[in-house]
Parts: sequence; structure tokens; C-alpha cells
Amino acid sequence: MGQFGWPPGAEWLFATQVIIQSGPVAGNELWRFDSANPGFVVDVPITGTVNALDTMAALDFRPSTGELYGLGVYDDIYVGGSSGNHVLRLYRINPLTGAATVVNAAGVTVTATGSYGMSFNSSDEVRIVSSGGLNIRLSPTTGNLIGTDTDLAFVAGDPGLGMSSPVPFVTAIGQDAAGTLWGIDSRTNHDIFVRIGDANGAPTSPNSGEVHTIGSLGVNPAADYNIGLDISPVSGTAYAFASAGSDTLYTVNLGTGAMTSVGAIGSTGALEGFAVAPADFTVPAAAQYPVPALGGIGTVSLLVLLAAMGMWLVRRRMSA
Repeated sequence: MGQFGWPPGAEWLFATQVIIQSGPVAGNELWRFDSANPGFVVDVPITGTVNALDTMAALDFRPSTGELYGLGVYDDIYVGGSSGNHVLRLYRINPLTGAATVVNAAGVTVTATGSYGMSFNSSDEVRIVSSGGLNIRLSPTTGNLIGTDTDLAFVAGDPGLGMSSPVPFVTAIGQDAAGTLWGIDSRTNHDIFVRIGDANGAPTSPNSGEVHTIGSLGVNPAADYNIGLDISPVSGTAYAFASAGSDTLYTVNLGTGAMTSVGAIGSTGALEGFAVAPADFTVPAAAQYPVPALGGIGTVSLLVLLAAMGMWLVRRRMSA
């Protein structure tokens, strides 16, 4: 999983960038970067969406197969519609090329409820939540609706009920290996880390919609909806990104909710989906571009070394 010049133990991370031009979505890109070098990004366009206006709003790797899934969201307001509905479509995405294959072109229609997050649960279902409280499950095989669960809401006595808006604004979720579903409520003046359901998903599962406040993020994202979260299936590290002046990669303390900056992500524009690659994910050497990842003095030193080697070879041939 690592590459030449990158520290061992670093993990591959993915994010989506939605390109917007004067309102409608103009395309989606898939960003790949290493957890140790978030400033170095490799990006490819996401191709093959059913509708050019689909926003690739969320990402997650399917644990049972290792495939990367994306959630495409279509809003008919961009084409003169006024139904107030969103069409949700699951896609399988090639993480190296960005080629997307729709699971169900018809998708699932829901009442428009803001921004979305997704995560696979222990039953191999796709959990979808939104900033408006939506809490549903889709089949990764058919793309159909499996269950409409209880809307997200803070439990009785939770400190979230005393905030300026007592409704959870969860737009990013990630489940750990033990089955606990974590989330981020990024509403202005909230900025908290939460748990949905009980620890390990039992006895109360995320189907209940019960939201428990863990603690403050310690970060105030500039945009309530441009935030991502995922838990590494390899190290158990909780990673997040948020825009707080610039798009930044963070780690999250699962016990307190506090976010710690790893470094700025080398991107411009609004990031949406976020996923950590599984243990068996690899990138061919030719696609890793290790030289730019060294950065600064490291890159210069390598170039000087290569030049010196070239001169040595020339002199050797001349003296032969």
C-alpha cells in the first residue's frame, strides 16, 4: 500500500470533488492521496454517471468485496424542476480510473434533505443519512431501498438538544470494525462528533436513529456540508476532512471527538465523499508518482542524484 518515498503505515484515502459552474453540477472528480502526504493529490474525472448532473456526494469501500462505492445525488431543480426530490443512485467506481458503473439506474427517490453521508454496515447494507435527518438502507447489489429507519434525533438528555438547533445535522458517517457508527454534526455552532446507536451497534442499532454527542470537534468548518469521515479498516484510525480556511485532513479521537490536523489537502474547490482504502488495495508503481510526493528538498535532492548518475554513466561509456 505504501510507495517509494512515503512512510510505512501510510494509508490511501479517497475524496470526491464536485465541480460547479453557475449552479448546475459540471462534473465530479475522484481524488487519491496518502494519509502521510495529503498535499500531494492524484485526481481523475468520474465518468459513466447516468445523469451529468449527478453529484457524487459520498463514498465508501464495501468490506465484503473491496469495491469502492459512490452515492450519486440528482436534484431536478437544476433542470427547471420543483418537486423537492432527490434521486439517489449507487455506483461502483474504479478507484484508479474513475470509471463508474451504476447499480440501479432508476435509483431511489427521497424528499430533498440536504447533504448526505454513507457507510456500509455489518449486514453488508449501505447506510445513508442526511443533514435533514434521513436514515435509510440500500442494497449494494440491487441499489433498491431495504429499509426506511427512524429519522436521526438526539436522545433524551443529550447536550445536543440544548444547542441553537436541536436537530442533528449529520453529513458524514463511518463505521468501525466493531460495528459502531460514528458521525459528524457540522452545523454552525454545533461542530460535534456523535455516535449513532449504541457502541458496537448493540443493543440499540443505528436503525433507531438515536444520536449521542461524544464531544466537540475543536474545529469550525467553513462549510457545514463539505466534510467527510471514515474509519480505517486496517489501523482503526478515524480520518476526517473539513474546510476550515482550506481543505484539511484530520484524525479524530473516538473517545473525545477532538480533531487533530494532519495537513492541508492539495485541492481546490468543494470536497464531498470520503473513504479509506482496505488492506488489500494497491496502486501500480507507475500510477503512484513518487517523485512529487517527496516535495521540497527531497525532490531536488533526488533530481541532483539522478543527474549525477547520468553524468557517471556517460563518463563510463566514454572511457570504455
